Amino acid sequence: MRLVDITGPLENGMWRYPDPYPEVRLEEIPVPEWIPYPTYSWVFTLGSQSGTYLETAAHMFRGAMSIDQVPLERLVLDTAVIQLREVGPNEAITADELVGADMPRFDSWRTPQLFFAEFFQRDILLLAPLVNLRAITKPRVRLIALPLKVVGACGSPCRAIVIEE
Repeated sequence: MRLVDITGPLENGMWRYPDPYPEVRLEEIPVPEWIPYPTYSWVFTLGSQSGTYLETAAHMFRGAMSIDQVPLERLVLDTAVIQLREVGPNEAITADELVGADMPRFDSWRTPQLFFAEFFQRDILLLAPLVNLRAITKPRVRLIALPLKVVGACGSPCRAIVIEE
């Protein structure tokens, strides 16, 4: 068994979607005076679509399943891996090629295709952006994506790994 981490890290100064999405801020808090030994902790400021995230149809449709309601069975999937050709920043990937992605935005900024409504109406979970996909060597793998269990949210940052048998 081989594990491949396909999670993009969360760190200060990382990419983000434009406003109103927040910048990722990770700040260490002071050691509490009321604890007699040193302890260390952080405050995280981030949006549900920060780093690698899993998202439900609630991103577009109120009343759709929220991230805390996703059954565990949907977070562990046997998956086919298809390595696509590399494309330039303004070059399209066609529907015939698209399975999953290592990019933060599936639709084009310049010529939007506006397919997300149809995508989410089919109750598909969106996992993006992924990193390290070229490290996957097998055509069939098990994918595990574990989001934070945030009640009522449409999505959450998550840890995503691939298991190669």
